[in-house]
Amino acid sequence: MQGFSADGRVQAEATLQAALDQGLPVQPLYVVMLEGQAKGAGETRILGAEQQTLARLGLAQQAIVSAGRPQPSDAEVTRGASLIAQGMTSAELGAVVGQVPPQQSLMVALDGLGAGMAAVVGTGADATAGIGSGASTAASASTAVSADLGAGGPVARCRPPAALRPRCREAW
Repeated sequence: MQGFSADGRVQAEATLQAALDQGLPVQPLYVVMLEGQAKGAGETRILGAEQQTLARLGLAQQAIVSAGRPQPSDAEVTRGASLIAQGMTSAELGAVVGQVPPQQSLMVALDGLGAGMAAVVGTGADATAGIGSGASTAASASTAVSADLGAGGPVARCRPPAALRPRCREAW
């Protein structure tokens, strides 16, 4: 939060506290702020991106819990939020989670789905670096940041095959 005004710091801290209060991971929020600053984005844009990330984290957590995973990990919630940032709806996320047997790792399914969406929408090296490894959570957050900061992220360039078009936000 270096370089933020006093009001900006208060807003950023309030968003972080809201995430903690809701049991959401805070790492993606820090990633948004740091990457926004590194890209030279203004405070208002960074704080807006942080709010959007918080909202997506909440949607992802709700979808995962509603689909029968009562205690999703931070990595699962972060990956779900990244998929939502790439154009998947929370209902679609919940449907995918509901199809994964309880004994199977949810991260394997989400990483596989994320890799498929990244290949279709062309999110670039930042989004696909580390897919299937421990770095996938950071890559997920980076994908979401690009979309939030308007850096020509995946949603802006999205034109997947017809089978995946409902997951993309732009009009066809």
